[in-house]
Amino acid sequence: MKIFLFILALFSIGNSFSQCQKGNCVNGNGTFDFGWCVYTGEFKNSKPEGKGTMKYDDYTYVGNFTNGLENGEGIITNNNGTVENVKYENGIKQVSHLEKIATKDYKPLVVQDENCISGDCIDGFGTYNYPSGNKYVGNRINYKMDGSGTFYFTNGDKFEGVFKNNLYTNGIYTYKTGATYKGTYDDKGAELNGTITSPKGMSIPYVNGKPVIPPTPNREEIKRMNTHERVTYESTKMSCSVCFGRGSQSRLEDWSGPNSVCLMRVPVTCYKCYGSGVEKF
Repeated sequence: MKIFLFILALFSIGNSFSQCQKGNCVNGNGTFDFGWCVYTGEFKNSKPEGKGTMKYDDYTYVGNFTNGLENGEGIITNNNGTVENVKYENGIKQVSHLEKIATKDYKPLVVQDENCISGDCIDGFGTYNYPSGNKYVGNRINYKMDGSGTFYFTNGDKFEGVFKNNLYTNGIYTYKTGATYKGTYDDKGAELNGTITSPKGMSIPYVNGKPVIPPTPNREEIKRMNTHERVTYESTKMSCSVCFGRGSQSRLEDWSGPNSVCLMRVPVTCYKCYGSGVEKF
């Protein structure tokens, strides 16, 4: 049970990147902070669906959403006060042939956002400082994080890996505590298949979004196994390959309080030799 608390403590620190601020962000009405934008409106299956408002750093879109993306007619209000009637198809803004700009002329005509401190933050590689204090260094496609990059969080966390449509898909998430998660993410940005490693080096695999924690033998099992080994003891033996003859190991336990984080290493009986310190053959 302690190790579950440890895992929850780790991820409660990292989840400040995206969170439901109020309401029902699963199936209902609520406000959800994605880190680079804030959505207020209707939700279905944890995604924007129906009427809503998406506020980005440089503009606000009010309109329809389908499966988490802008879809249909809506209104964009830019930070400079200009207003546009727009139409989206699956997250892509539609423009008439008269409004389109030739690809070869696109970049020279577009002015980079003032928060883009270097490079190309529209369709290329650049460094972008968000008003929240977060920073992204990496590739973008149509303003969105897409491709290889690194996202730095104001709380000290960092993600380095591959992004797709503003979500990380696989890479290494390093928590400010020193713990890491290395692996893949699902289409909602949640941990899927990988390994979480504590600051002291203890690793736990994640399979299909769930931690796989090996059971610890209870005292009765250890006593029974030790009794059985004494009866079946043979002459050939060697030091235990896991505890190196000590008969015990240690594991991390979360002893955190409401206002502090405390991880303690607690001794436990070696699961390989059951406390004997030797392996018998």
